[in-house]
Amino acid sequence: MSPRIVSSLCGVALLALFVGLAAFAVRQQYDDRSFDRQVQRDGELIQAYADLQAASLKAEAAAYRLIAGADPANAIADYHAATDDADRSARAVAQRGSFGDLRFAADLAKFATPFSSTSTEYFDKLAQVLGETGAAGASVVSSADLSQLARLQALMDQSLAEMLDAMDSGQFRLPADVKLPPRTSGPGGAQNPFPAIIDAQARQVRERLTAAEEAQRKRQDATFRESLALYGAGSVLIVLLLAATISFARRETRSMAQIEDLRRAVNTDSLTGLGNRRWYEEQSRALVARAARLGERLVLVMMDLDEFKEVNDTWGHDKGDAVLRRFAEIMHGAGDPDCCLFRVGGDEFAMLLRRASDGEAYELTERIRRTAEVQLGNGVTVSAGIAALDATVGADELLLLQRADAALYEAKLRGRNLVITYEYDGHAAPLFPAVKLQAVRQLLLEGDIDAYFQPIWNLESQSILGYEALARPHARYELAGPQQAFDIAEHFGRAADLDRICRQRTLEAAGRLPDDALLFINLSPYTLTHHSFSALGLLQELRHAHLPPSRVVFEITERSRVAAETIAAAAAELQGYGCRVALDDSWVW
Repeated sequence: MSPRIVSSLCGVALLALFVGLAAFAVRQQYDDRSFDRQVQRDGELIQAYADLQAASLKAEAAAYRLIAGADPANAIADYHAATDDADRSARAVAQRGSFGDLRFAADLAKFATPFSSTSTEYFDKLAQVLGETGAAGASVVSSADLSQLARLQALMDQSLAEMLDAMDSGQFRLPADVKLPPRTSGPGGAQNPFPAIIDAQARQVRERLTAAEEAQRKRQDATFRESLALYGAGSVLIVLLLAATISFARRETRSMAQIEDLRRAVNTDSLTGLGNRRWYEEQSRALVARAARLGERLVLVMMDLDEFKEVNDTWGHDKGDAVLRRFAEIMHGAGDPDCCLFRVGGDEFAMLLRRASDGEAYELTERIRRTAEVQLGNGVTVSAGIAALDATVGADELLLLQRADAALYEAKLRGRNLVITYEYDGHAAPLFPAVKLQAVRQLLLEGDIDAYFQPIWNLESQSILGYEALARPHARYELAGPQQAFDIAEHFGRAADLDRICRQRTLEAAGRLPDDALLFINLSPYTLTHHSFSALGLLQELRHAHLPPSRVVFEITERSRVAAETIAAAAAELQGYGCRVALDDSWVW
Protein backbone atom coordinates (compact mmCIF):
# COMPACT_ATOMS: atom_id res chain seq x y z
CA MET A 1 0.00 0.00 0.00
CA SER A 2 1.41 3.35 -1.01
CA PRO A 3 2.01 6.11 1.58
CA ARG A 4 -0.45 8.34 -0.26
CA ILE A 5 -3.24 5.78 0.17
CA VAL A 6 -2.37 5.36 3.85
CA SER A 7 -2.43 9.13 4.34
CA SER A 8 -5.83 9.26 2.63
CA LEU A 9 -7.16 6.48 4.88
CA CYS A 10 -5.82 8.29 7.95
CA GLY A 11 -7.59 11.44 6.83
CA VAL A 12 -10.85 9.54 6.27
CA ALA A 13 -10.54 7.87 9.69
CA LEU A 14 -9.94 11.20 11.40
CA LEU A 15 -12.89 12.72 9.57
CA ALA A 16 -15.10 9.79 10.60
CA LEU A 17 -13.92 10.17 14.20
CA PHE A 18 -14.73 13.86 14.26
CA VAL A 19 -18.12 13.23 12.65
CA GLY A 20 -18.85 10.54 15.28
CA LEU A 21 -17.85 12.86 18.11
CA ALA A 22 -20.00 15.61 16.64
CA ALA A 23 -22.97 13.24 16.29
CA PHE A 24 -22.48 12.07 19.87
CA ALA A 25 -22.41 15.67 21.10
CA VAL A 26 -25.55 16.48 19.09
CA ARG A 27 -27.35 13.44 20.49
CA GLN A 28 -26.33 14.37 24.02
CA GLN A 29 -27.54 17.93 23.51
CA TYR A 30 -30.81 16.61 22.07
CA ASP A 31 -31.30 14.34 25.11
CA ASP A 32 -30.64 17.26 27.45
CA ARG A 33 -33.12 19.46 25.63
CA SER A 34 -35.72 16.66 25.61
CA PHE A 35 -35.28 16.21 29.34
CA ASP A 36 -35.56 19.95 29.90
CA ARG A 37 -38.80 19.99 27.92
CA GLN A 38 -40.09 17.02 29.92
CA VAL A 39 -39.20 18.70 33.20
CA GLN A 40 -40.90 21.89 32.10
CA ARG A 41 -44.01 19.97 30.97
CA ASP A 42 -44.17 17.93 34.20
CA GLY A 43 -43.67 21.08 36.23
CA GLU A 44 -46.54 22.74 34.43
CA LEU A 45 -48.62 19.57 34.96
CA ILE A 46 -47.87 19.54 38.68
CA GLN A 47 -48.85 23.19 38.86
CA ALA A 48 -52.07 22.38 37.02
CA TYR A 49 -52.82 19.59 39.53
CA ALA A 50 -52.06 21.99 42.38
CA ASP A 51 -54.38 24.56 40.87
CA LEU A 52 -57.05 21.88 40.39
CA GLN A 53 -56.69 20.72 43.99
CA ALA A 54 -56.78 24.29 45.28
CA ALA A 55 -59.92 24.98 43.23
CA SER A 56 -61.54 21.81 44.54
CA LEU A 57 -60.73 22.69 48.13
CA LYS A 58 -61.96 26.24 47.56
CA ALA A 59 -65.23 24.94 46.11
CA GLU A 60 -65.64 22.52 49.04
CA ALA A 61 -64.97 25.28 51.57
CA ALA A 62 -67.48 27.55 49.86
CA ALA A 63 -70.05 24.74 49.95
CA TYR A 64 -69.53 24.15 53.68
CA ARG A 65 -69.80 27.87 54.36
CA LEU A 66 -73.05 27.93 52.43
CA ILE A 67 -74.46 24.93 54.29
CA ALA A 68 -73.48 26.53 57.55
CA GLY A 69 -75.39 29.62 56.46
CA ALA A 70 -72.38 31.89 56.85
CA ASP A 71 -72.28 34.64 54.29
CA PRO A 72 -74.20 32.66 51.62
CA ALA A 73 -73.88 35.31 48.92
CA ASN A 74 -70.09 35.37 48.97
CA ALA A 75 -70.00 31.60 49.41
CA ILE A 76 -72.00 31.16 46.21
CA ALA A 77 -69.67 33.54 44.33
CA ASP A 78 -66.62 31.76 45.68
CA TYR A 79 -68.11 28.43 44.73
CA HIS A 80 -68.72 29.45 41.13
CA ALA A 81 -65.23 31.00 40.84
CA ALA A 82 -63.72 27.84 42.26
CA THR A 83 -65.58 25.62 39.83
CA ASP A 84 -64.41 27.82 36.93
CA ASP A 85 -60.83 27.52 38.18
CA ALA A 86 -61.23 23.78 38.54
CA ASP A 87 -62.54 23.57 34.98
CA ARG A 88 -59.53 25.51 33.63
CA SER A 89 -57.10 23.45 35.67
CA ALA A 90 -58.66 20.21 34.47
CA ARG A 91 -58.22 21.34 30.88
CA ALA A 92 -54.60 22.25 31.63
CA VAL A 93 -54.03 18.76 33.05
CA ALA A 94 -55.53 17.24 29.91
CA GLN A 95 -53.35 19.42 27.66
CA ARG A 96 -50.01 19.02 29.46
CA GLY A 97 -50.27 15.53 30.86
CA SER A 98 -49.77 12.11 29.39
CA PHE A 99 -52.49 9.73 28.29
CA GLY A 100 -53.07 8.70 31.91
CA ASP A 101 -53.52 12.31 32.95
CA LEU A 102 -55.90 12.86 30.04
CA ARG A 103 -57.93 9.82 31.11
CA PHE A 104 -57.96 11.02 34.73
CA ALA A 105 -59.23 14.41 33.65
CA ALA A 106 -61.97 12.74 31.57
CA ASP A 107 -63.06 10.49 34.45
CA LEU A 108 -63.01 13.45 36.81
CA ALA A 109 -65.27 15.41 34.51
CA LYS A 110 -67.55 12.40 34.06
CA PHE A 111 -68.14 11.77 37.74
CA ALA A 112 -67.93 15.34 38.90
CA THR A 113 -70.70 16.42 36.51
CA PRO A 114 -73.62 14.90 38.53
CA PHE A 115 -72.25 16.43 41.69
CA SER A 116 -71.75 19.71 39.98
CA SER A 117 -75.22 19.69 38.48
CA THR A 118 -76.75 18.92 41.89
CA SER A 119 -74.63 21.60 43.47
CA THR A 120 -75.67 24.02 40.76
CA GLU A 121 -79.34 23.24 41.38
CA TYR A 122 -78.79 23.66 45.08
CA PHE A 123 -77.01 26.94 44.65
CA ASP A 124 -79.57 28.24 42.22
CA LYS A 125 -82.39 27.58 44.66
CA LEU A 126 -80.33 29.09 47.40
CA ALA A 127 -79.74 32.15 45.31
CA GLN A 128 -83.49 32.34 44.75
CA VAL A 129 -84.06 32.22 48.48
CA LEU A 130 -81.48 34.84 49.08
CA GLY A 131 -83.03 36.98 46.45
CA GLU A 132 -86.39 36.85 48.22
CA THR A 133 -84.92 37.80 51.60
CA GLY A 134 -82.85 40.63 50.10
CA ALA A 135 -79.26 41.50 50.50
CA ALA A 136 -79.81 43.05 53.92
CA GLY A 137 -81.19 39.81 55.27
CA ALA A 138 -78.80 37.53 53.56
CA SER A 139 -77.59 36.22 56.89
CA VAL A 140 -81.10 35.53 58.07
CA VAL A 141 -82.92 32.59 56.53
CA SER A 142 -86.42 31.42 57.44
CA SER A 143 -87.15 27.97 58.75
CA ALA A 144 -88.94 27.08 55.53
CA ASP A 145 -85.91 28.03 53.51
CA LEU A 146 -83.68 26.05 55.84
CA SER A 147 -85.81 22.98 55.36
CA GLN A 148 -85.46 23.45 51.64
CA LEU A 149 -81.70 23.79 52.03
CA ALA A 150 -81.61 20.68 54.13
CA ARG A 151 -83.45 18.82 51.41
CA LEU A 152 -80.92 20.11 48.86
CA GLN A 153 -78.10 19.08 51.19
CA ALA A 154 -79.51 15.61 51.25
CA LEU A 155 -79.56 15.57 47.47
CA MET A 156 -75.89 16.59 47.42
CA ASP A 157 -75.00 13.91 49.92
CA GLN A 158 -76.86 11.39 47.84
CA SER A 159 -75.04 12.47 44.66
CA LEU A 160 -71.69 12.34 46.39
CA ALA A 161 -72.46 8.94 47.81
CA GLU A 162 -73.37 7.65 44.38
CA MET A 163 -70.02 8.95 43.03
CA LEU A 164 -68.18 7.24 45.88
CA ASP A 165 -70.05 4.03 45.14
CA ALA A 166 -68.91 4.33 41.53
CA MET A 167 -65.37 4.75 42.71
CA ASP A 168 -65.70 1.72 44.95
CA SER A 169 -67.03 -0.35 42.06
CA GLY A 170 -64.02 0.61 39.90
CA GLN A 171 -65.84 2.72 37.38
CA PHE A 172 -63.51 5.58 38.33
CA ARG A 173 -59.83 4.52 38.15
CA LEU A 174 -58.28 5.85 41.32
CA PRO A 175 -54.54 6.13 41.97
CA ALA A 176 -53.27 3.10 43.83
CA ASP A 177 -52.44 4.93 47.04
CA VAL A 178 -55.73 6.89 47.33
CA LYS A 179 -57.86 6.01 50.34
CA LEU A 180 -61.46 7.18 50.14
CA PRO A 181 -62.60 9.08 53.17
CA PRO A 182 -64.84 7.18 55.64
CA ARG A 183 -68.59 7.62 55.45
CA THR A 184 -70.94 8.44 58.29
CA SER A 185 -74.72 8.36 58.42
CA GLY A 186 -76.78 11.49 58.26
CA PRO A 187 -76.30 14.76 56.37
CA GLY A 188 -72.73 15.39 55.34
CA GLY A 189 -71.87 11.75 55.88
CA ALA A 190 -69.82 11.59 52.69
CA GLN A 191 -66.76 13.81 52.30
CA ASN A 192 -65.54 15.17 48.99
CA PRO A 193 -62.82 12.72 47.71
CA PHE A 194 -61.52 14.95 44.93
CA PRO A 195 -58.80 16.77 46.89
CA ALA A 196 -57.27 13.49 47.98
CA ILE A 197 -57.56 12.03 44.47
CA ILE A 198 -56.01 15.09 42.88
CA ASP A 199 -53.22 15.16 45.44
CA ALA A 200 -52.46 11.49 44.78
CA GLN A 201 -52.43 12.07 41.03
CA ALA A 202 -50.12 15.07 41.45
CA ARG A 203 -47.92 13.00 43.72
CA GLN A 204 -47.63 10.40 40.96
CA VAL A 205 -46.50 13.12 38.57
CA ARG A 206 -43.96 14.37 41.12
CA GLU A 207 -42.71 10.84 41.63
CA ARG A 208 -42.51 10.38 37.89
CA LEU A 209 -40.55 13.62 37.60
CA THR A 210 -38.24 12.54 40.40
CA ALA A 211 -37.72 9.21 38.67
CA ALA A 212 -37.06 11.01 35.40
CA GLU A 213 -34.53 13.26 37.11
CA GLU A 214 -32.81 10.25 38.62
CA ALA A 215 -32.82 8.51 35.23
CA GLN A 216 -31.43 11.67 33.65
CA ARG A 217 -28.68 11.81 36.26
CA LYS A 218 -27.81 8.19 35.62
CA ARG A 219 -27.98 8.78 31.89
CA GLN A 220 -25.67 11.77 32.26
CA ASP A 221 -23.27 9.68 34.31
CA ALA A 222 -23.37 6.97 31.67
CA THR A 223 -22.99 9.59 28.97
CA PHE A 224 -20.00 11.05 30.79
CA ARG A 225 -18.41 7.61 30.97
CA GLU A 226 -19.23 7.01 27.32
CA SER A 227 -17.76 10.39 26.45
CA LEU A 228 -14.59 9.59 28.31
CA ALA A 229 -14.41 6.21 26.61
CA LEU A 230 -15.16 7.68 23.19
CA TYR A 231 -12.75 10.56 23.55
CA GLY A 232 -10.14 8.23 24.98
CA ALA A 233 -10.58 5.80 22.10
CA GLY A 234 -10.57 8.74 19.70
CA SER A 235 -7.38 10.09 21.23
CA VAL A 236 -5.74 6.68 21.00
CA LEU A 237 -6.92 6.37 17.39
CA ILE A 238 -5.65 9.85 16.60
CA VAL A 239 -2.29 9.03 18.16
CA LEU A 240 -2.12 5.78 16.21
CA LEU A 241 -3.13 7.51 13.00
CA LEU A 242 -0.62 10.27 13.60
CA ALA A 243 2.07 7.71 14.34
CA ALA A 244 1.15 5.82 11.17
CA THR A 245 1.10 9.05 9.19
CA ILE A 246 4.48 10.10 10.58
CA SER A 247 5.88 6.65 9.88
CA PHE A 248 4.63 6.66 6.32
CA ALA A 249 5.72 10.28 5.90
CA ARG A 250 9.21 9.29 6.96
CA ARG A 251 9.09 6.36 4.59
CA GLU A 252 7.86 8.69 1.87
CA THR A 253 10.67 11.11 2.72
CA ARG A 254 13.21 8.31 2.50
CA SER A 255 11.70 7.21 -0.79
CA MET A 256 11.81 10.75 -2.12
CA ALA A 257 15.39 11.07 -0.91
CA GLN A 258 16.28 7.83 -2.66
CA ILE A 259 14.55 9.04 -5.81
CA GLU A 260 16.43 12.32 -5.51
CA ASP A 261 19.69 10.41 -5.05
CA LEU A 262 18.91 8.35 -8.12
CA ARG A 263 18.00 11.47 -10.07
CA ARG A 264 21.20 13.12 -8.91
CA ALA A 265 23.18 10.03 -9.82
CA VAL A 266 21.60 9.98 -13.26
CA ASN A 267 22.34 13.67 -13.78
CA THR A 268 25.74 13.88 -12.08
CA ASP A 269 29.17 12.95 -13.33
CA SER A 270 30.44 10.40 -10.83
CA LEU A 271 34.09 11.43 -11.17
CA THR A 272 33.86 15.20 -10.77
CA GLY A 273 30.47 15.71 -9.11
CA LEU A 274 29.47 18.14 -11.86
CA GLY A 275 26.37 17.79 -13.97
CA ASN A 276 26.78 15.27 -16.77
CA ARG A 277 25.93 15.71 -20.43
CA ARG A 278 22.35 14.54 -19.94
CA TRP A 279 21.78 17.16 -17.25
CA TYR A 280 23.51 19.79 -19.37
CA GLU A 281 21.15 19.11 -22.27
CA GLU A 282 18.08 19.34 -20.02
CA GLN A 283 19.28 22.48 -18.26
CA SER A 284 20.41 24.21 -21.43
CA ARG A 285 17.02 23.66 -23.05
CA ALA A 286 15.18 24.91 -19.98
CA LEU A 287 17.43 27.91 -19.31
CA VAL A 288 17.61 28.99 -22.93
CA ALA A 289 13.81 28.82 -23.25
CA ARG A 290 13.36 30.73 -19.99
CA ALA A 291 15.93 33.39 -20.89
CA ALA A 292 14.42 33.87 -24.34
CA ARG A 293 10.92 34.14 -22.84
CA LEU A 294 11.87 36.60 -20.09
CA GLY A 295 14.54 38.48 -21.99
CA GLU A 296 17.25 37.52 -19.48
CA ARG A 297 20.97 37.23 -20.07
CA LEU A 298 22.41 33.74 -20.54
CA VAL A 299 26.02 32.93 -21.38
CA LEU A 300 27.44 29.53 -22.33
CA VAL A 301 31.13 28.80 -21.76
CA MET A 302 32.66 25.68 -23.34
CA MET A 303 36.06 24.63 -22.00
CA ASP A 304 38.54 21.99 -23.08
CA LEU A 305 41.67 20.73 -21.30
CA ASP A 306 44.67 21.09 -23.62
CA GLU A 307 47.14 18.19 -23.68
CA PHE A 308 44.89 16.11 -21.43
CA LYS A 309 45.08 13.10 -23.73
CA GLU A 310 48.83 13.12 -23.55
CA VAL A 311 48.68 13.14 -19.75
CA ASN A 312 46.14 10.33 -19.79
CA ASP A 313 48.18 8.25 -22.23
CA THR A 314 51.52 8.96 -20.54
CA TRP A 315 50.67 8.81 -16.84
CA GLY A 316 47.59 6.62 -16.90
CA HIS A 317 43.93 7.11 -16.15
CA ASP A 318 44.43 7.67 -12.42
CA LYS A 319 46.49 10.74 -13.14
CA GLY A 320 44.00 11.88 -15.74
CA ASP A 321 41.12 11.42 -13.29
CA ALA A 322 42.99 13.46 -10.70
CA VAL A 323 43.42 16.27 -13.23
CA LEU A 324 39.70 16.19 -14.03
CA ARG A 325 38.70 16.28 -10.36
CA ARG A 326 41.09 19.12 -9.66
CA PHE A 327 39.71 21.14 -12.54
CA ALA A 328 36.15 20.54 -11.26
CA GLU A 329 37.30 21.94 -7.89
CA ILE A 330 38.73 24.98 -9.65
CA MET A 331 35.40 25.55 -11.43
CA HIS A 332 33.51 25.24 -8.15
CA GLY A 333 35.88 27.64 -6.44
CA ALA A 334 35.52 30.27 -9.13
CA GLY A 335 31.78 29.91 -9.74
CA ASP A 336 28.93 32.09 -8.49
CA PRO A 337 25.36 31.29 -7.34
CA ASP A 338 23.95 31.77 -10.85
CA CYS A 339 26.51 29.40 -12.42
CA CYS A 340 25.66 25.84 -13.54
CA LEU A 341 28.67 23.57 -14.05
CA PHE A 342 28.87 20.46 -16.25
CA ARG A 343 31.31 17.88 -17.54
CA VAL A 344 29.98 17.16 -21.01
CA GLY A 345 32.74 14.86 -22.26
CA GLY A 346 36.09 13.31 -21.44
CA ASP A 347 37.99 16.59 -21.07
CA GLU A 348 35.18 18.96 -22.08
CA PHE A 349 33.40 21.16 -19.56
CA ALA A 350 30.63 23.72 -19.75
CA MET A 351 29.25 26.60 -17.70
CA LEU A 352 25.84 28.23 -18.00
CA LEU A 353 25.86 31.71 -16.50
CA ARG A 354 22.52 33.38 -15.81
CA ARG A 355 22.21 37.16 -15.75
CA ALA A 356 25.93 37.60 -16.55
CA SER A 357 27.35 40.15 -18.97
CA ASP A 358 29.98 39.22 -21.55
CA GLY A 359 32.62 40.98 -19.46
CA GLU A 360 31.65 39.11 -16.28
CA ALA A 361 31.65 35.79 -18.14
CA TYR A 362 35.05 36.54 -19.65
CA GLU A 363 36.52 37.57 -16.28
CA LEU A 364 35.22 34.43 -14.58
CA THR A 365 36.47 32.14 -17.35
CA GLU A 366 39.84 33.88 -17.46
CA ARG A 367 40.20 33.40 -13.72
CA ILE A 368 39.52 29.67 -14.15
CA ARG A 369 42.06 29.49 -17.00
CA ARG A 370 44.80 31.21 -15.00
CA THR A 371 44.18 29.06 -11.93
CA ALA A 372 44.17 25.87 -14.02
CA GLU A 373 47.41 26.84 -15.73
CA VAL A 374 49.11 27.06 -12.33
CA GLN A 375 47.48 24.16 -10.51
CA LEU A 376 46.85 21.40 -13.08
CA GLY A 377 50.48 20.93 -14.09
CA ASN A 378 51.85 18.43 -16.65
CA GLY A 379 51.39 21.01 -19.38
CA VAL A 380 47.59 20.85 -19.11
CA THR A 381 45.93 24.18 -19.83
CA VAL A 382 42.41 25.36 -20.61
CA SER A 383 40.95 26.72 -23.82
CA ALA A 384 37.52 28.29 -23.58
CA GLY A 385 34.87 29.70 -25.88
CA ILE A 386 32.12 32.07 -24.76
CA ALA A 387 28.79 32.64 -26.50
CA ALA A 388 25.88 34.75 -25.29
CA LEU A 389 22.20 34.37 -25.99
CA ASP A 390 20.95 37.14 -28.29
CA ALA A 391 18.21 37.82 -30.81
CA THR A 392 20.00 35.83 -33.53
CA VAL A 393 20.02 32.75 -31.30
CA GLY A 394 16.48 33.03 -29.97
CA ALA A 395 15.50 29.88 -28.07
CA ASP A 396 17.84 27.57 -30.03
CA GLU A 397 20.17 25.97 -27.49
CA LEU A 398 21.96 24.02 -30.26
CA LEU A 399 22.89 27.24 -32.05
CA LEU A 400 24.19 28.66 -28.78
CA LEU A 401 26.29 25.53 -28.31
CA GLN A 402 27.68 25.76 -31.85
CA ARG A 403 28.73 29.33 -31.25
CA ALA A 404 30.46 28.47 -27.99
CA ASP A 405 32.18 25.55 -29.75
CA ALA A 406 33.24 27.86 -32.57
CA ALA A 407 34.79 30.26 -30.06
CA LEU A 408 36.54 27.34 -28.36
CA TYR A 409 37.76 26.17 -31.76
CA GLU A 410 39.17 29.64 -32.40
CA ALA A 411 40.97 29.54 -29.03
CA LYS A 412 42.52 26.21 -30.03
CA LEU A 413 43.62 27.61 -33.38
CA ARG A 414 45.32 30.54 -31.72
CA GLY A 415 47.54 28.29 -29.70
CA ARG A 416 45.27 27.10 -26.87
CA ASN A 417 45.30 28.29 -23.25
CA LEU A 418 43.10 31.20 -24.36
CA VAL A 419 39.58 32.50 -23.74
CA ILE A 420 37.74 33.67 -26.86
CA THR A 421 34.35 35.37 -26.99
CA TYR A 422 32.26 34.46 -30.01
CA GLU A 423 31.62 37.17 -32.58
CA TYR A 424 28.96 36.37 -35.14
CA ASP A 425 30.29 36.24 -38.72
CA GLY A 426 27.74 33.92 -40.32
CA HIS A 427 30.10 30.90 -40.59
CA ALA A 428 29.55 27.60 -38.86
CA ALA A 429 32.33 25.56 -37.37
CA PRO A 430 33.28 22.46 -39.40
CA LEU A 431 32.34 18.98 -38.19
CA PHE A 432 34.49 15.87 -38.54
CA PRO A 433 33.97 12.16 -37.85
CA ALA A 434 35.52 10.88 -34.64
CA VAL A 435 37.71 8.43 -36.58
CA LYS A 436 39.27 11.29 -38.53
CA LEU A 437 39.91 13.24 -35.34
CA GLN A 438 41.68 10.22 -33.89
CA ALA A 439 43.70 9.79 -37.07
CA VAL A 440 45.01 13.37 -36.90
CA ARG A 441 45.83 12.96 -33.21
CA GLN A 442 47.83 9.87 -34.11
CA LEU A 443 49.49 11.78 -36.96
CA LEU A 444 50.56 14.54 -34.59
CA LEU A 445 51.93 11.96 -32.19
CA GLU A 446 53.87 9.93 -34.78
CA GLY A 447 54.69 12.63 -37.35
CA ASP A 448 54.64 10.16 -40.27
CA ILE A 449 54.58 12.68 -43.12
CA ASP A 450 56.29 12.46 -46.51
CA ALA A 451 57.74 15.61 -48.16
CA TYR A 452 57.48 16.16 -51.91
CA PHE A 453 58.78 19.06 -54.00
CA GLN A 454 56.87 20.42 -56.95
CA PRO A 455 58.94 22.55 -59.41
CA ILE A 456 57.88 26.11 -60.19
CA TRP A 457 58.84 27.26 -63.68
CA ASN A 458 59.82 30.70 -64.88
CA LEU A 459 57.98 30.90 -68.17
CA GLU A 460 60.07 33.79 -69.50
CA SER A 461 63.44 32.11 -69.02
CA GLN A 462 62.08 28.59 -69.40
CA SER A 463 63.94 27.60 -66.24
CA ILE A 464 63.03 26.27 -62.83
CA LEU A 465 62.52 29.12 -60.41
CA GLY A 466 62.11 27.04 -57.30
CA TYR A 467 60.28 24.17 -55.61
CA GLU A 468 57.07 24.18 -53.55
CA ALA A 469 57.20 21.81 -50.59
CA LEU A 470 54.18 19.51 -50.35
CA ALA A 471 53.51 17.43 -47.24
CA ARG A 472 51.45 14.25 -47.52
CA PRO A 473 50.25 12.20 -44.51
CA HIS A 474 50.91 8.48 -44.78
CA ALA A 475 48.11 6.50 -46.41
CA ARG A 476 47.47 4.43 -43.28
CA TYR A 477 45.88 7.46 -41.63
CA GLU A 478 43.12 7.30 -44.26
CA LEU A 479 42.88 11.06 -44.58
CA ALA A 480 41.58 12.73 -47.72
CA GLY A 481 44.75 14.79 -47.96
CA PRO A 482 46.80 17.44 -46.18
CA GLN A 483 43.98 19.97 -46.33
CA GLN A 484 41.69 17.70 -44.31
CA ALA A 485 44.50 17.04 -41.86
CA PHE A 486 44.98 20.79 -41.33
CA ASP A 487 41.24 21.41 -41.05
CA ILE A 488 40.95 18.78 -38.33
CA ALA A 489 44.08 19.99 -36.57
CA GLU A 490 42.66 23.49 -36.56
CA HIS A 491 39.45 22.09 -35.05
CA PHE A 492 41.17 21.15 -31.79
CA GLY A 493 43.89 23.81 -31.85
CA ARG A 494 46.84 21.83 -33.19
CA ALA A 495 47.24 23.51 -36.58
CA ALA A 496 50.51 25.15 -35.52
CA ASP A 497 51.87 21.77 -34.33
CA LEU A 498 50.98 20.08 -37.61
CA ASP A 499 52.51 23.03 -39.48
CA ARG A 500 55.74 22.58 -37.49
CA ILE A 501 55.91 18.82 -38.22
CA CYS A 502 55.37 19.40 -41.94
CA ARG A 503 58.05 22.11 -41.94
CA GLN A 504 60.52 19.83 -40.17
CA ARG A 505 59.98 17.03 -42.71
CA THR A 506 60.37 19.55 -45.55
CA LEU A 507 63.66 20.96 -44.21
CA GLU A 508 64.99 17.43 -43.60
CA ALA A 509 64.43 16.60 -47.29
CA ALA A 510 65.47 19.99 -48.67
CA GLY A 511 69.11 18.85 -49.04
CA ARG A 512 68.18 17.09 -52.28
CA LEU A 513 67.31 20.39 -53.97
CA PRO A 514 69.73 22.45 -56.13
CA ASP A 515 71.73 24.98 -54.13
CA ASP A 516 70.35 27.98 -56.00
CA ALA A 517 66.69 26.95 -56.07
CA LEU A 518 64.08 28.78 -54.06
CA LEU A 519 62.09 26.72 -51.52
CA PHE A 520 58.40 27.59 -51.04
CA ILE A 521 57.17 26.46 -47.63
CA ASN A 522 53.48 26.69 -46.63
CA LEU A 523 52.88 28.48 -43.35
CA SER A 524 49.53 28.39 -41.53
CA PRO A 525 48.20 31.78 -40.39
CA TYR A 526 47.53 30.21 -37.00
CA THR A 527 51.24 29.54 -36.65
CA LEU A 528 51.78 33.28 -36.80
CA THR A 529 49.33 33.82 -33.86
CA HIS A 530 50.53 30.88 -31.79
CA HIS A 531 52.13 31.80 -28.46
CA SER A 532 55.21 29.75 -29.38
CA PHE A 533 55.77 31.53 -32.72
CA SER A 534 58.78 33.77 -33.28
CA ALA A 535 60.62 34.80 -36.43
CA LEU A 536 63.94 33.95 -34.75
CA GLY A 537 62.69 30.44 -34.18
CA LEU A 538 62.03 30.00 -37.88
CA LEU A 539 65.51 31.34 -38.71
CA GLN A 540 67.01 28.81 -36.30
CA GLU A 541 65.19 26.00 -38.10
CA LEU A 542 66.58 27.24 -41.44
CA ARG A 543 70.14 27.33 -40.07
CA HIS A 544 69.84 23.70 -38.90
CA ALA A 545 68.82 22.78 -42.45
CA HIS A 546 71.67 24.88 -43.92
CA LEU A 547 69.27 27.08 -45.85
CA PRO A 548 69.91 30.82 -46.06
CA PRO A 549 66.78 32.99 -45.48
CA SER A 550 67.12 34.41 -48.99
CA ARG A 551 66.32 31.00 -50.52
CA VAL A 552 63.08 30.54 -48.52
CA VAL A 553 59.65 31.83 -49.45
CA PHE A 554 56.98 31.40 -46.75
CA GLU A 555 53.64 30.99 -48.49
CA ILE A 556 50.74 32.02 -46.21
CA THR A 557 47.25 30.92 -47.14
CA GLU A 558 44.47 33.46 -46.97
CA ARG A 559 41.84 30.96 -45.85
CA SER A 560 41.64 31.71 -42.13
CA ARG A 561 39.88 33.89 -39.59
CA VAL A 562 43.10 35.39 -38.29
CA ALA A 563 43.04 39.17 -38.50
CA ALA A 564 44.85 40.58 -41.54
CA GLU A 565 46.76 42.98 -39.31
CA THR A 566 48.25 40.06 -37.36
CA ILE A 567 49.39 38.34 -40.59
CA ALA A 568 50.83 41.56 -41.98
CA ALA A 569 52.84 42.19 -38.81
CA ALA A 570 54.30 38.67 -38.84
CA ALA A 571 55.10 38.88 -42.57
CA ALA A 572 56.89 42.18 -42.04
CA GLU A 573 58.98 40.63 -39.27
CA LEU A 574 60.00 37.70 -41.50
CA GLN A 575 60.91 40.08 -44.27
CA GLY A 576 63.05 41.96 -41.84
CA TYR A 577 65.19 38.85 -41.36
CA GLY A 578 65.67 38.34 -45.10
CA CYS A 579 62.91 35.84 -45.78
CA ARG A 580 60.43 36.21 -48.57
CA VAL A 581 56.63 35.99 -48.08
CA ALA A 582 53.90 35.04 -50.53
CA LEU A 583 50.14 35.34 -50.11
CA ASP A 584 47.94 33.09 -52.20
CA ASP A 585 50.72 32.50 -54.72
CA SER A 586 51.41 36.25 -55.06
CA TRP A 587 54.89 37.50 -54.29
CA VAL A 588 55.46 39.81 -51.36
CA TRP A 589 59.11 40.93 -51.27
